[in-house]
Amino acid sequence: MHHNQYNQHHQQTQSPEQKSEQRYALVVHDKSKLKTIKVALEQAKLFDKQRRISSVATASATATETETETAPQSSTVLVPVLGTSVDLLRVQLQQILSDPFIEIIQDNSQEQDTNFHSSKKQVSSAALKSLIPRILKTLQVTPNQYSTLITPILDANQFPARYQIYPPLLLFSASSFGPAWTPLFTSPSLNAAFFNALLRAVSSPNYTLSHVAENAPIADIADVLRRPSRLHPLYQIPESTPFDDLWVSTTQNGVAQMWAPAHTMFSRGNVSEKARVLNLAKLSVQQLAPIRPMAVDLYAGIGYFTFSYARASFAAVFCWDLNPWSIAGLHRGSYLNSFTSAQFATHDASSVPDKDPPVLNTSESLAISQFLLYHKSQALIVFQEDNQRAHERLRALAAIIPLPIAHINLGTLPSTELAWPTAMAICTLSSCRSVALHVHANVPDPQIQSWTDETLRNLQSLDPSVSVTFTHLERIKTYAPGIWHVCGDYLVTKQP
Repeated sequence: MHHNQYNQHHQQTQSPEQKSEQRYALVVHDKSKLKTIKVALEQAKLFDKQRRISSVATASATATETETETAPQSSTVLVPVLGTSVDLLRVQLQQILSDPFIEIIQDNSQEQDTNFHSSKKQVSSAALKSLIPRILKTLQVTPNQYSTLITPILDANQFPARYQIYPPLLLFSASSFGPAWTPLFTSPSLNAAFFNALLRAVSSPNYTLSHVAENAPIADIADVLRRPSRLHPLYQIPESTPFDDLWVSTTQNGVAQMWAPAHTMFSRGNVSEKARVLNLAKLSVQQLAPIRPMAVDLYAGIGYFTFSYARASFAAVFCWDLNPWSIAGLHRGSYLNSFTSAQFATHDASSVPDKDPPVLNTSESLAISQFLLYHKSQALIVFQEDNQRAHERLRALAAIIPLPIAHINLGTLPSTELAWPTAMAICTLSSCRSVALHVHANVPDPQIQSWTDETLRNLQSLDPSVSVTFTHLERIKTYAPGIWHVCGDYLVTKQP
């Protein structure tokens, strides 16, 4: 290549101030040519050292004059160049661009120091909006396809701002892709090309991504099974697990959780509350030593708060939930965390709960007591049934072994009021004098104080023989404009 020719022309036509006015990149479809092209650009003083050599799949380290460049592991490589216009660069880079595997594009990226090939669960809005246009511009399309499928998306600036990674799922927020995306998504080949490139771009050496979906809120808040019926699958790699059978996982506060996104909900916004419960549980372990405390989770789900008690080395957590997929996730998560779980009841959630639920018979109570004697820590006792059975089941067990229940978690929305009588009845069964109740609810902001006071009065009225005191109000997250997901902590103390 005639590097001096490029250098001379560049010096005659471009000032230092002009270099930073525009951002362009060479699209190199043959990565074996990368080193030669980079050297030529450096000699011509057209290589932009402030940006990264990158690919659709990964982003490499920022290149410097002293670094030895290694080609990113992708078929398409983007090499940043300096210039004031595409037309001028076509003249300056005429010989390079004569190669059919190289083309020039305008790079509108505003993120100059983002490594998309990372283990982060979420990138910034600017980084994501920078990555997606780059992928779109490097799709192999005809000029007509570019103008009809790609240009409308770029012009509309309809790029997803947020996503989460729950291997093997890439999950976007609801309505992340606007109407401008519809024509592209209806083209099977381009839809696959786009999402395959995106999955590679946000993958990590620690996991492989194979599915893409949009999140959505629960369709019916009255649904006791808390099913995400509006989860919108967007793409899955051919021959990968069907969405209906897909299991995903994440780790928060050092605790792994696993769930089936087509059948159960997961809210990453509860991470701070899980940490708070974990810290409270650790404090209880210290205060009650040498006795190992127990907990009851009346809405266990996949183990949101259950696992915090287990991680704190509680002797046992008694878990109730109706959704069989949640229960399955609870068992799988227990295994991932090296806890021990055993299920002692399965109830058809579609049927009406028994008016007078049966208590554990003697053999079942003995089986649980023996299980707890053998597993003295981090044991999960699971009941797939309505939690109205909880106090009856535990009363039968308390006749055989002491139950030092120190915490009862009522963690579902919009309200747990139906389970308050059960929770108060369990408090009287505990061998601990005081039991902490953690009561969750959705409450309008102006009514939080009145909700706190009214909850205290209602809990106290359920059992006048004990003392109920309010200890803390935690604002967990906003559920909707003006509505908070809160948790009220109440201490139930038996008389001496």
